[in-house]
Formats: sequence, structure tokens, C-alpha cells
Amino acid sequence: KTFYFTDLNGGKAIGTRFSTREKIADALGIGPSDIVSAMASAVSSPKPYVETKEPAFKATMQKVDLTDIPIPKYFPEDGGRYISAGVIVAEWKGMKNISFHRMMIMDHNTIAVRLVPRHLFTMYNAAKKEGKELKISICIGVPAEVLLAAATSMDYGADELEVASALRINADKSPLEVGKCDNGIFVPADTDYVLEGRITLDET
Repeated sequence: KTFYFTDLNGGKAIGTRFSTREKIADALGIGPSDIVSAMASAVSSPKPYVETKEPAFKATMQKVDLTDIPIPKYFPEDGGRYISAGVIVAEWKGMKNISFHRMMIMDHNTIAVRLVPRHLFTMYNAAKKEGKELKISICIGVPAEVLLAAATSMDYGADELEVASALRINADKSPLEVGKCDNGIFVPADTDYVLEGRITLDET
């Protein structure tokens, strides 16, 4: 079942939103049996997204206290509250990446992120070699097309947002809309929470 919380730590939240192929297909506007072919087509033929100057997430930007966001603690033995279905959007010297990472809230402005040897780790190491922190945006509550693109293995530097846009266009929808964060990173305009941050060099 999909769970909708109207008051989770003072905010709204959804659980198991895309727990079945039928729910995913419904969000994409295609049939359940068409998901694989739709993904294959989008990966092989990505399509441009369009920028909107007034993305919805800009309307509520403010100084964020992470402990005020409706992020749950899943099990009593967990070390803290985790962002589990959010994606990290990063760019480094023209290379782009969107990926899932388990992120634990440490305090009002610090998150611990689990990095493994994949594309974001490659970007982080490249920035670290130059003595620079890696700028990122964390997106929570993104469209289904973005979640699928972020979960798909592609070549380093492939733009997952273009794959998400192709999924929309191929289903006779409008191209994916993106908005520009203050840190210069483009993220899906239809995102519930956008957290701008950086992966630090000396704290591990």
C-alpha cells in the first residue's frame, strides 16, 4: 500500500509511492509491460529538458533546519533519520550525475552520505584531487521519470535529466522542466524539497 502522512514531524510525506510496476506505469502514462522498452528507448535517445525561471521549489526557499523536515526514523536501532528516496544531483566540469544514496540527518545542517565506487564517488575524488568541495543538490519528492533515470546504470557523464525528459516526451507529455539552484545546478522543477550543499573534504 501507499501511505500518505498528513502530519509527520509537522509536514506531509508519502511512503511506498512506487511500490508496484502498475503504480510506476501509471505515473509514466504507459502500460506496465511497456516500462522496459520505454526505458531502453529513453536511454538510447535522450531528449532535451527545458528551464523554467520560476520553479516551484524557489517559492519556499529559506534557511533550512534539516531536523524540521518530515524525514522518518525507520527502525529503533537505526543511527538516525534517513533520506532513502531522495537523489543527489551533481555536476563537475561539464559532467553530470543523478544517483540514489542513503543519507542520515546528523544535525540541523549536516548530512552523512554513503558513497560507493560509482559516478558520484568519481566526481568527489576528482574535486578532492584539486582541493575543492563538490557542490550538490539533494532532491526529495521528484517525478517518477527522474527516479527511474537515477536508478539506471549509464555511462559516466550521461545526463539522467535528459533520459527523464525522453520518458515524458515519448509518452506524449511535455519535456521535463528544470530549475536552476543558487549553486548553479539544474534540478527537476517539480521537486518537493531541494537542499543545496557540498560534500566536504575533511569530514568522513
